[in-house]
Amino acid sequence: MTTKADTRRGIEEAIGRAVKVYILYLQETFKTNPSGRMRWSQDYSTSEILIQEYTDMDAEDMGKRPALLILGGPARMGPTFTDRVVHVDGKKGFLIEVDIIMTTVQIYCLSREGAEARSLAYHVMEIICDAAQDLQRIGGFQKVASSVSLSQEASAGSLIKGDDSWKMVTVGSPLAVPYIRQQNLMPDNPQVKVRRQVFADVQQRIGDEPDNRSTEVEKLQRLKLKITGG
Repeated sequence: MTTKADTRRGIEEAIGRAVKVYILYLQETFKTNPSGRMRWSQDYSTSEILIQEYTDMDAEDMGKRPALLILGGPARMGPTFTDRVVHVDGKKGFLIEVDIIMTTVQIYCLSREGAEARSLAYHVMEIICDAAQDLQRIGGFQKVASSVSLSQEASAGSLIKGDDSWKMVTVGSPLAVPYIRQQNLMPDNPQVKVRRQVFADVQQRIGDEPDNRSTEVEKLQRLKLKITGG
């Protein structure tokens, strides 16, 4: 049985996994840079650039190193096709649906120097565009868009505590993540009962007259049949 809490966790995990794939890709890419050219290392103390999931940073933690902070941006969910249902188990009452979560992985490129933040953002944009198909394959995404957005330079004071001098440029990489859900539609399923009660309460508060409305729908259906000759 899929509950609302399960659905929320599932969506959060799907977006979180996308963020993780981007973090690992950027870390491994910057790991190949020569020393002195923003080379990333697993050793936090010696790494020349910080690459990690977005979190509030202190100026002391940052030091003088540039950074890439990655997080999942705005998202929306919709069906993959006109009908999202891909499998129905009539005996057990299970319905399998496949939706697509469309989101944007946002990469904050930070530096004390605006020019360096912009240069870093251009480089990140380029290596993501070049690797779109590989990211799609490795991440199991439905689609990684080859078009990547780049924001204007802005102050990073809201991200780094204790220092307003940092600058940032944001790179946005749109992608579509498959999201599979299983629902139990049996009448004795508590979630089904709750949903029915919710809509019954909504119907009552709206004050509609279901019989009259159903009659109007039937009239429209009969008119459609008459027109089409069905």
